Amino acid sequence: MVNRRRNSLKYFLGVLALTLFCVGGPGSRLPVWAQETETKAGTGAEAGTETETVVYESPVFTDGGEAFLPREQLERDGKEYRLVSTKLQPAVKEGTKTYASAVVPYMLEGRQEPPEKAVVALIDDATGREYERELPRLDVVEKDSFWDSEFSFSVTVSGYDSDGFLLGETEIPAGSDLALYGKEFLKYLKLPEDCYKVEAVEWDGECYEQDGALCRNAIASGAKRMRNVEVKYGGQVQTPEVQGRRYVGIYEEIAAVTEEKETQKEQEEENQVNIYETECGAREPSQEEGFFQKALHWMEKHLTVVVFGTGFFLVFFLAGVLFWLLYRENKRKSQVL
Repeated sequence: MVNRRRNSLKYFLGVLALTLFCVGGPGSRLPVWAQETETKAGTGAEAGTETETVVYESPVFTDGGEAFLPREQLERDGKEYRLVSTKLQPAVKEGTKTYASAVVPYMLEGRQEPPEKAVVALIDDATGREYERELPRLDVVEKDSFWDSEFSFSVTVSGYDSDGFLLGETEIPAGSDLALYGKEFLKYLKLPEDCYKVEAVEWDGECYEQDGALCRNAIASGAKRMRNVEVKYGGQVQTPEVQGRRYVGIYEEIAAVTEEKETQKEQEEENQVNIYETECGAREPSQEEGFFQKALHWMEKHLTVVVFGTGFFLVFFLAGVLFWLLYRENKRKSQVL
C-alpha cells in the first residue's frame, strides 16, 4: 500500500514537471512568433513606396545669389514639395546665341558714310558684365546738319606765268579774283558743291618750277556741311562664358511622404496578421459552423490565452493533488506512531 502511494506521488510529480516544461520551456512557440513579427515588420518598412523628388537648379550667378536661394516649399503640376537639402556648387554657363543691337552716333562731313561694321559694347543680361562684339550696320538716321565755317584746303596750280595759269583743265587769267572760281576749285578737288563752299582763295608763296613747269600754291577757305547721324548696328552674337556658382535643391513630395508612412504602418499590421495566421493556422469562422467550431476557432485565434490559462490551471490542479497526497501521507504516519 505504501509503495503504491509512493508510485502515485512520483507519477503526479512527473506530470507536473512535464506540464511546466511544455508551458515555459524551450518548446514554446510564443517567443519565436514574436521575434519573427518584429523582423518582418522592419522589412516591410524598408520596402515602402518610393518618394517622388524634384531637383531645382538655379541660374548661374557671380554675386551672392540671394535671389536664387531655393524656397522651403515648391508647387509643380498641382503637387506640393518640401525642401530637404540644399548645396552650393561651382558652375559654368556656356555662351548662347542671342540678338544684340546698339546705336552709335557719328559726326559726318559732306557725303561721308558711317562704317559698314562697328565694334560695340554690349551688356550680358545674366551677369551684368560688359563685352564687345562686331555688328553690321542696319540703318542710318540723320538727326540734323549745319555748315562749319572752319574749312580750308590747299591747292597747287600749274602753268603759272604772266598771262595766267591752269586749274586742272580750266585756264584762269592772271590777276583774276580767285574766289570767283570757287566751283572750279571744288571740281578740281572733286568735292560736291552741295556740301562745300569756297569763299576766299589766297596765294601761298611764290611760284616754283616742278617737272619743267612753273607751279604756285594757294589756300582756299570757306564752309563745309556737317551731318549729325545715329547708326544702328545689330545681329546674332555669342555671349561670353560665365564662371560662377549655382544652388541645387532637392524636394520631396509632401503628400507622398505622409502616404509612405501610412503605407508602412498598414504593411506592418498586415505582416503581423499574416505571420500569426501562418503560425497558428487561424481562419475566419463561417455562419454555418456550430458552437463547437466557433469555440475552436476562438481558441486558435487566442492561442496565447488558452496555453497560459491551461498551463496555470494544470499547475494549480496538480499542486492541489500533491498537497492532498502529502496531507494523507503525513496523517497516516501520525496514526502509526
